[in-house]
Amino acid sequence: MKFDLRMKFIVSLLVLCFTVPVLGQNAQVQFIHASADNDTRNLEIVIADTDTTAIDFQTATQFMDIAAGAPGIQILNADTVAYTGALNLTAGSRYAVVISGVLPGNAAKYDNPFSRDLNVVTTLVDNIAAAGSDAAKFDFLLFHASTDADVLTLNVDGAAAATNVGYNTASGYASVAPVAAALELTSGGANVADFNADFSGYDGQAGILVATGFVDPTKNEGGTALALDLYLADGTAVPLERVIKLDPGPWKYMGESKFVFDSVWEDTTVVQAHGVAVDADGKVWSGSYGAAEGIRVRNADGTEVDFSPITSVTVDGTEIGLLGPNGCRGMNVAKDGNILYANGAKLIKINYLTGEGMAMWEGSGSLENPGVDSEGFIYVG
Repeated sequence: MKFDLRMKFIVSLLVLCFTVPVLGQNAQVQFIHASADNDTRNLEIVIADTDTTAIDFQTATQFMDIAAGAPGIQILNADTVAYTGALNLTAGSRYAVVISGVLPGNAAKYDNPFSRDLNVVTTLVDNIAAAGSDAAKFDFLLFHASTDADVLTLNVDGAAAATNVGYNTASGYASVAPVAAALELTSGGANVADFNADFSGYDGQAGILVATGFVDPTKNEGGTALALDLYLADGTAVPLERVIKLDPGPWKYMGESKFVFDSVWEDTTVVQAHGVAVDADGKVWSGSYGAAEGIRVRNADGTEVDFSPITSVTVDGTEIGLLGPNGCRGMNVAKDGNILYANGAKLIKINYLTGEGMAMWEGSGSLENPGVDSEGFIYVG
């Protein structure tokens, strides 16, 4: 009997010894979807022909336990295999797997200025940190997944944080203060894109910044513009705000104004005037924002035209009142010479000869002063 108990104890001990290490035979893997192909918005990841995970563009999974070794991986797009490969995982290690590129059948549709293999691929990034190297800092690495971008350098508040990162490769970790910062992507010293980031609250954490999208969407099926997305260990995706910097117009000083003050019309006060426009006949149109005046129209000599003031207009059988609060939000002259009048959420076109309504478009909120370009297109915010 003692022998039997001893043997059971030994067998149990052997089972324990051979079982416990199995818990350490996994690797931790986070998947990130950075394929900007318009047809790969929703993908499925299949590991070892068994485990399937759905993932959307510009999102990430949490870290997942996957058996160490070389498990197979497939990327499915609408049940069609877009990529087949294998992962080389070491037990106890942490990895990121970034999905990038475009579908094999779509490669010809996308710009390829650097003659790359654009096909969908997974890139295994090893040595992913579980936490920051300093409890008072935030650590991140940069991964380059933009098919039409040259090698990238990332500056944080003017200081280089990652330099010369090639397509489908990752930089080393950079450590920055957990505060708001200005980020700039450059290539060959030239600016590529600017972003605003807020690293506040990320003290002691580590994340992955992924550059995805296209430098020139017009050459890439109108796809996503170059973007920077931050991924945290819990799968949280934080898209950084893109800052668009416009070149200044070709302004130049033309000397002193040739306009000479003449006079002020009598009795022409418009309370809370929010818009003035001059039509082709020289008539001056003015609109009131808050007072019950509607639109006043005067000839060049200051006399009021016979259809002024305009307190309402009718468009397609519907009368639109122009009195009361939140009235005029701006005025302009359309390319055809008629008056554009922003009234609350409505943009109204008014016949400049008769003061009658011609057309109306309604937005979702209060509009601002309409603009008109040389082609006649109308812009309003």
